[in-house]
Amino acid sequence: MMTSDIIDKVLDGCTLRTVMIPDPAIPSNHPEHLEGVELPHIVISENLMWAKSDATNLNHTFGSSSGSLCAWCYSSPADIFASYAPEFSKLFLMFKSRYKKHDFITKNDYSLIWDSDENTSTETIRKKIEAGAKFKIAMLDSEDIWNVHPIGLPLYFPDSGTFQLNTAVDRYPAAF
Repeated sequence: MMTSDIIDKVLDGCTLRTVMIPDPAIPSNHPEHLEGVELPHIVISENLMWAKSDATNLNHTFGSSSGSLCAWCYSSPADIFASYAPEFSKLFLMFKSRYKKHDFITKNDYSLIWDSDENTSTETIRKKIEAGAKFKIAMLDSEDIWNVHPIGLPLYFPDSGTFQLNTAVDRYPAAF
């Protein structure tokens, strides 16, 4: 799938995942196996994209008895990916050639319920909260960069018909 198609699908509400087969010729990738990672944090500038998992993976160094939480970061179309330890603001870059196969997969599992450019009723947000729906947001910032993130806490205020969406707390590298 072309990068522009992936970006269009993400901005239409699709969830982004990466599916990989690490190259088993590299000793640390042995035995051959299939991996899948959800990438809920996405930054898009024109036709360039960085996508990041939640920082819930344990990263450790051989010989060390401790580890830190890390996220996996994937770029498109560049031939790099990274592990990111937000606690230390450390980004470790690697080549995608470590993978025998690497694909971005989109899943159409969200729908647009409110658009700031339209005079849409906020009642739909109340109904979705009551139904237990999961939320995410796509925000275009002042530098024309799209920021897509999951919502950790959606709030609806019935007296005023307004809402507040709080993104899940997670950091991503400044290089994004």
